[in-house]
Amino acid sequence: MNIKIITHNNIAILYILEDITLRSDISDLLRHVKNILAAHARLIAFHFTPESYLSTKSIAALMNCLEEIKERGGIAAIVDANRDIREVLNMIDSGKLVSFCRSESDLRAILEPAAA
Repeated sequence: MNIKIITHNNIAILYILEDITLRSDISDLLRHVKNILAAHARLIAFHFTPESYLSTKSIAALMNCLEEIKERGGIAAIVDANRDIREVLNMIDSGKLVSFCRSESDLRAILEPAAA
């Protein structure tokens, strides 16, 4: 899986640089999440390609990441999610685990209320 990670001011963004499809294995995301949490990032954001699609296997891997973030006191977000990703995650009631934002500039607003 091709991932680029940028960390700045307690925010880490994982750019998934390839389309996630039915055959994709995103289980490696959890390793990245654990490393980021160990480095004390407070908010971890995922940025999927516009054509990405979450299969059952991908949803399970992503949910493991979201649960790990929450258990370790972090905040999870998805930046610029396509309609399919939003619908799937909203359907499984992930609102308690992840926030959605339109752009990276919106990430700071997610982090600031948590600091108060």
